[in-house]
Order: sequence, then structure tokens, then C-alpha cells
Amino acid sequence: MARRYTTLRKKLRELETAVVELFTLPPESPHRHRLSDGVEERLGALKALLSSEMSSVPDANPDNLLQIAEILSELDMAFRCAAAVGSGDGDAGSVDMSDLGFKVYDVPEELTEDRDGEEEGDGGVWGTDDGVKEEPSSAVKANMGSDYHRAWGVGAVLGAFSMTTGGRYVKERNNKLRAGTLSMDFTSALRRALIFSALLFFTVCFAGDRFVYFELEYSYVTQSPLGVPQQVIAVNEKFPGPVLNVTTNDNVVVNVRNNLDEDLLVTWSGVHMWRSSWQDGIRGTNCPIPSRWNWTYQFQVKDQIGSLFYFPSTLMQRASGGFGSFIITNRPVISLPFGFPDGDIVIFIGDWYTRNHKALRADLDAGKELGMPDGVLINGKGPYKYNSSLVPDGIDYETINVDPGKTYRVRVHNVGVSTCLNFRIQNHNLLLAETEGTYTSQQNFSSIDIHVGQSYTFLVTMDQNASSDYYVVASPRFVNQSTWQNVTGVAILHYSNSMGKAFGPLPDPPNDVYDTSYALNQAMSIRQNVSASGARPNPQGSFHYGSVNVTDVYILKSFPPLMIDGKLRTSYNMISFVNPKTPIKLADEYNVPGDYKPDFPTKPMNRPPKMDTSIIDGTYKGFIEIVLQNNDSVVQSFHMSGYSFFVVGMGYGEWTENNRGSYNRWDAISRSTTQVFAGGWTSVLVSLDNVGVWNLRTENLDRWYLGQETYLRITNPEDTGNKTELPAPENVLYCGALASMQKHQKTSSAATLHGSLRLVLSTLFLSVAVIICFHFH
Repeated sequence: MARRYTTLRKKLRELETAVVELFTLPPESPHRHRLSDGVEERLGALKALLSSEMSSVPDANPDNLLQIAEILSELDMAFRCAAAVGSGDGDAGSVDMSDLGFKVYDVPEELTEDRDGEEEGDGGVWGTDDGVKEEPSSAVKANMGSDYHRAWGVGAVLGAFSMTTGGRYVKERNNKLRAGTLSMDFTSALRRALIFSALLFFTVCFAGDRFVYFELEYSYVTQSPLGVPQQVIAVNEKFPGPVLNVTTNDNVVVNVRNNLDEDLLVTWSGVHMWRSSWQDGIRGTNCPIPSRWNWTYQFQVKDQIGSLFYFPSTLMQRASGGFGSFIITNRPVISLPFGFPDGDIVIFIGDWYTRNHKALRADLDAGKELGMPDGVLINGKGPYKYNSSLVPDGIDYETINVDPGKTYRVRVHNVGVSTCLNFRIQNHNLLLAETEGTYTSQQNFSSIDIHVGQSYTFLVTMDQNASSDYYVVASPRFVNQSTWQNVTGVAILHYSNSMGKAFGPLPDPPNDVYDTSYALNQAMSIRQNVSASGARPNPQGSFHYGSVNVTDVYILKSFPPLMIDGKLRTSYNMISFVNPKTPIKLADEYNVPGDYKPDFPTKPMNRPPKMDTSIIDGTYKGFIEIVLQNNDSVVQSFHMSGYSFFVVGMGYGEWTENNRGSYNRWDAISRSTTQVFAGGWTSVLVSLDNVGVWNLRTENLDRWYLGQETYLRITNPEDTGNKTELPAPENVLYCGALASMQKHQKTSSAATLHGSLRLVLSTLFLSVAVIICFHFH
């Protein structure tokens, strides 16, 4: 089978090469007819091969079907593009995609009538003459299933070109939808479609990667999660915010409206923001969204899957809410390394203060520590009254409803301020399946430590007898248990056939007061599933990180808060980071002098602490080791924007080069947030292939607010045409030294298309023009 697939791919590449050569020749070239014939021959050969393979693949063999699906995926949406750009008369023939195994949909009459009720509608089913999207009805969505989303995105964009291409859909008698093809002097409708399809391959054929749109409105609401009324940050009037579901390689457009009374930025924890740190939503790379303004994020979730989350990155706002789940589902052609679950459950856990984020900031600014939190929330709600002396009356708690015998995918995020929490479900095993975009080797846990900023996905089977409900517990770790016993989150797991309420003591947390190795061993037991396919068909273990030479080593040492220039501050390597007035990305774009210093030391220096805007100047395509040395008295979480890193080692004490002998160089977990135990170290390896400016920080909100962060700046010195980094979006906000460039915003909730999408649209328009020119010459 492998040789046949190689042949298919080879033929596809030959076709692409021929098309590019054809369309780069001048109109008067005598070679055009020869190349045109060559393209036709290759099209015929490719069609024959595809038809042969589709008919010969046994339906019962999913592995073979997966291989075929992967080969066809490049053609699939390009076919749809070609069919959508039709001729004006609708009589030039049609592309029958079912010839090659593509779906043909029964289309209700509502789709083939335009807004005036006529039988023909210019500009495509999901677009109008002016490119305005008109979403199909629920009946159409149900009919097309998952393909509806992709087709809608294509139609909406191509609708903008209808006046140029004369495209229109025509309703046939059998109520099937067909599309006229370009009125060009070619002998085969399929050939015309494939030529345009192949051309789209060289415009990145965005049609294969759908666009998904979201609106997020940030505002204050009053709630009492721990029985005390307080101001909470809601998203779309929800706390926690809505779940955003996307699929690998989707282009995500999120319009954020800031109805808070202060600046706002939203960041996307674990999303790599491939080639576009402009969208990262961190103060060092973006100007904040002013109060009563809106701003549209646009990014691609390139080659990613996993359970991630979004949250406000500014001014400690996450301590008051504003977070929500961001789920990247794998493409249908990529198999899951486990059976498809019966349902999804999202759980947010986190420590909580009844003082809001502004009061917490004021305490830190006054040189005070935050102290013990007032409780732990589960999905924004307080604890179930498991103990009448610890939990007051009137607390609203979370209930998770399940059916017996079913297996659920449970996604858990710690979005708290600074407390590591142990998560467990009474009498149920937690089968670990994924963490922060990497499928893990599957193992059962009765409980697991989830540190601030971390995300885990478990498979939980409802295999108990439901004699009563069951406790879902999140309790603090690495603290004095007797002092913190009322700081515990408790929710209820309720079977549909449950015979009573939960009662009795909570399930015990790990008993490791005198065994510091327990948590360390659990952390290092979490490893990647090297044979599973993640976002791409190749196994996760295909990148042999353990055999790559390290080009640079950075040791980042953290300390307890200390006074610097009369202020309580935290630091890495005794440098407490101060955000520049002009974000680093903007300063680079407009050559703002003195905005930051690319002089962050590679290791702790024997010098007094200071506040500074010092960043790391990384080497593009370098492979670096970052050693995190935690000399603070609390366990910390370390996060890196723009990347996932391999957690190769952890230990207690001071790190030395001898510790490299204990590194996991084969199946270390790849993630974006890792714990660093108090008085210990963690070592990670990172391949610097994502150009941009990326935040390195602690996820402990108090330490982060006080300056424990820096940035890693990656530039490609050979990039002169934005090939490895996307340009600044057209809606970029200006502040600092560039504040005079910012125009006053007209209030609008409409998401704008900018940046890479604008480039793609321009390229598509050019492609259509080239085809038309070729026809007339």
C-alpha cells in the first residue's frame, strides 16, 4: 500500500509543478500549448489513479481508508473552490465530485433561491454579491454534517468574487446542487476544475482550513460563589465563559468587546499562534484593548489539538474570572488513540478570594502578600455542604450529570491564583489521555496534582452502582492541611439512576507529608504516547528531541518576593520585568529606540536585584535548554507562549550539569506549562521554530504581577518578505511612543478580516484574474 500512496503523492506534485509552469509563462509563449497538453495528461493520470484507489480500498480496512483520506484531503476543498467559481450561463458543464468519492448533498430549496425568491442566486449559496455571509438553516447544517462548516467558509469568501467570475449556482430538476464551471476553452469540466484546484495549492488553498467566528463580551456581574456578594468578570454574561470549539488548522476569528472599566487583553493558553505573536494577547506584545472598545483576534490553530483555555492576561483580572475553555478537536482523518467518548465534561478548578482582582492588586502594590485564599471554586461555584461546620448554608455548588456505563472525556483546568490543587472523583479512576495538546501514555490515577495554569484530559467511565452521588474534589497541596481544610472545592457527580445524595468524608488526598518524592514521581510519570497521531498523521514521537544538539542553555532562577527600589517585586535572575510603554513587537516594527534591552543573562549573576525591561534574543531554529531553578518557598508553574516544550527532568536541590544524566530523552511530555517544586528545578527543551516575541512567565498570578517574567524574541535574519512571520494586522492597536497613530474607534461588533486572510483573498483574486487573462489570450 505504501508504494501506491507514494505514487499518488508524486503524481499530485507533478501536476502542481506543471500548473505553476503553465501560469508563469507569458501569453505569447510558444510553449503554452505544449504545457497545457502536459497538464491535461497529468490530470487524466491523477484521476485514473484516484478512481482506481477509491475502488480498490477495502471499506473494512480503516487504516487504508485513512491513508487515502490523507491524500485526498489536499484536493477535497480545492475541488469545492473550483466548483464554486462557476460560469455565468450555468451551461458549461458541471463538476461531479462524486466521481472521486466526494459527497454530493441534497439541498433544500431555500439554498437555491436568492433573497428575491428567484431560482438563481449570484455569488454562491453561502455568499451574496457583496460578500455578506448568510448562514444556512439548521436543516442544511444537519444534512451536511461536519462538512457544512468548511463549505460555508469557502462560499462566504468566494461570494465576494461573484461579480468578477460570474459565478452562480443553478437548481436542477432533481433538486441537487451543481455549479457551473469557468467558461474557458478546455475540453473537460473536470480538467477546468482541477487546473483551478492546483493553482489554489500555491495560494495556500485556505479553503481547506475553515474560518470560525466567535464574539466574547467581557463585563462585570455580581455573584456570591462563596456566599459573599462580589464583582466577577463574566464572558457573554457567563462565569466561567463559553466553551470555544474549533478543529485543527481552523482559522479562528474572535471579536472581543471590553465592557470592563479598565484595559483588557485576552490570551490563549497553549495556543502556539503560529507565525503571529501579534495575536498572543500579552502586554509585552500587544497594546491593551481600552474600556468600551472591541478588538478582533485572528489566528490559526496550526497543527494543534487539545484541551486549552483563554483568560484575561492584564492586571490580575483572571483572579476575578474571565476564563473559558478553548478546545481544539482533531480532524476526522486523524484517529483518536482511544475510543470515542460518550460525552464531554469541562471542569474549571481554582483557588478564590472574596476580594476582587483590584483589591488583590492593591495589597501587592502596598507590599503585602495575598495570604490564604477564601476557598476553591469548581466551575465558578463554591463547595457542596459535605461538612456543616466548614461549609455555610446557601452555597451554590456544581452538579455534573452523567449516565451509568458511559465514558466521558473530562477536561480539567486549574485557573486559580497560586494554589496547586489535587483533583479526584470519589470511587472513580481517572484515565489520563491528554495534556495541553499532547496525547499521553494512558495510565489510571486515583488523584492527580494539577498546578496553576495546567490542563488535563481524562477518560472517566461511570462504572459504579450509583447507591449515592459521588464527590468531585479539588483540594490544596503543599500547604498546612489543618489550616487550609476549609479551602476545598467540592462538586457532585450525579448518576441519572442515583439513589441518594453524597455523604460521609471526602476521599483522602495523597498522604505524602513526609515523602517529597511522591509528587515528583507522579509528575515524571506523565509521558507522551509516542505512537499516537496528534494533530498530524505522523506519530507524536517522530521528532527525536533527545538526539538534537542543544545550542543554548538558559538558567532562570526565581526567588521569594523582595524589595527593589522600595517596592515588593519578584524576578528571574534578579531582574524584575517592567512592561515597556510600547510593546516589543510594535517597537521592532517601527524602530522605537530604547524600548527594551536584549541582554537577559543566560544564568544568575552576582549582582543586586533591579527592575528592567530585559529580554532574551533567541536564535531562529536553535534548540535550547531552559533550566528553571525555584528558590522560592512555594511551588510555581512556568509557562511559555508560542511553544510546547519537552519536560525532560525534575528534581530537588540545586541543578547541576550532572543532572542531565537523568533526563528523559525518549518520551518526555510536550506541554506549555510545567511545575517547579519549591527548592527544586525543572529542565525543558525547546525547538525555536516559531518566529515572534514570546512570553516566559510564572503562572502564579501574584508572582507574575510583581515581575516574574521575561520575553524570548525570535527573528529570522534571512526573512525579507514575511515568509516566516506574518505582518502586523491592519487593526493593530497603538500605544506608548506610537499612541498618536491610534485612531478613535467607531463602536462596532463586526469582526474584520485582516492580516493573513486579507493576503489570501488578494491572492485568490489574482488567481482568478490570471485564469481569465489566460482564457482571453
